Amino acid sequence: MSQAPPTFTVSLPMPPTTAPPSSIEPRLPRVAIAVVTLLTFALATHLQELLSLTEFYRSWYERYPFYVPEGLKTTLQIALVLTVTGALYRGGPGGVAAELGLTRPVIPAFTVALIATTPLLVGLALTRRVDPKFAPVEVFYTAGYSSFAEDLVYTGFAVRQLYRRARWPFWLAVLGVAVVFGLGHVEKGSTLGQMAGLFAFTAVGLALFAWMFTQWGDNLWVPVSLHLLLDLWWAVFAAGDTAVSGGWVPMALAAASVGVAVALTLRRRQQGRALSAAVPLQPAEPAVAADVGPAIVSARTEGMAPPAPRR
Repeated sequence: MSQAPPTFTVSLPMPPTTAPPSSIEPRLPRVAIAVVTLLTFALATHLQELLSLTEFYRSWYERYPFYVPEGLKTTLQIALVLTVTGALYRGGPGGVAAELGLTRPVIPAFTVALIATTPLLVGLALTRRVDPKFAPVEVFYTAGYSSFAEDLVYTGFAVRQLYRRARWPFWLAVLGVAVVFGLGHVEKGSTLGQMAGLFAFTAVGLALFAWMFTQWGDNLWVPVSLHLLLDLWWAVFAAGDTAVSGGWVPMALAAASVGVAVALTLRRRQQGRALSAAVPLQPAEPAVAADVGPAIVSARTEGMAPPAPRR
């Protein structure tokens, strides 16, 4: 009686649309996680107004550059998110970092951002001059520290908790967060048109960044790197005080860079779907296990006796 040939299956990396598996155990049910997330998000986004009620915070604006008092606010926002996340889950500092997407690979994320923001960098270099008043410390805060805090609070914490943990639909989890993010930038506009443009530009941008965050395996360094480089090139060449005040050329270049990032994400998504299918193999020898790059090929010997142990 002939035996059936061994069946071989290929276990490939998780598709990018799926959240990485997490062993961090939540302390609360989904509904409670959603409530805590929304309350924390509301507090973090209104922290500037609350601090402005105190005399010492207002006095800092008179005594120091703006990034000193706002740096305090940003630090408190980061501390708030880290503290609440630590209270929601069992896992220690490493678990908190993993829950917020901070343990994902940094170099690939930065590489994607560098490629994506090339249109903005090259376009501004050809049409603008380097800002002679470029202030490294100020840019470090606006393009680096503040941008990181925004991505951490809005995407790594709020969107991820509502989408992954509370199991809200993605559009619903992103909608409210994007609207709040957009409204938080309209005050920088001097006209109604600029305010509308700022709202649309920032709200849509956050929604796209959140989508890319999920497609790259909840890697927060993807939106962080994109945000950092977009703001950095914008500041180096003094493209404008806001995203809409520098004219249509910088806006078009920034939109093109975001478009490249979306295209790279779609390409990765397509590749992930293609690789997630089982691949039939015809090995030369039965019952083997081979490592082929990131894919682990495992052999199941159905209907065959296991090999005798070596002595």
